[in-house]
Amino acid sequence: WSCGGVVRLAGGRRGGFVACGCGAVLGRAAGPNGVVWWLASVNLHGRVWVVARIWFSMGAAMRRAGNYYQVFLQRAPDPAGQVNWARVLLTQGEGAVRTGIAGSQEYHDRAIVRYP
Repeated sequence: WSCGGVVRLAGGRRGGFVACGCGAVLGRAAGPNGVVWWLASVNLHGRVWVVARIWFSMGAAMRRAGNYYQVFLQRAPDPAGQVNWARVLLTQGEGAVRTGIAGSQEYHDRAIVRYP
């Protein structure tokens, strides 16, 4: 996900940038108050700052953690596990989540069945 790519996709407009960024990272549109806040933040801090705040938000981390469940465990995340892995993602990074899930007993059990 690149800031420049989103600006081009959004037609170079700040409102489009915010809408496209939230949609791409969070998988949902920003609410009206959120759009106003993010637009003010773009004006005050710049696009890179906004991208970092969206990417490192709990909502984005929850979505990425859920995606890791799908990739590694081939199932939807349980709520508590998703929150836990989102926190790990924000504090320790993507690698810690991948290693943690791929090192779990559940992944091991699935791998043995898939690759006897």
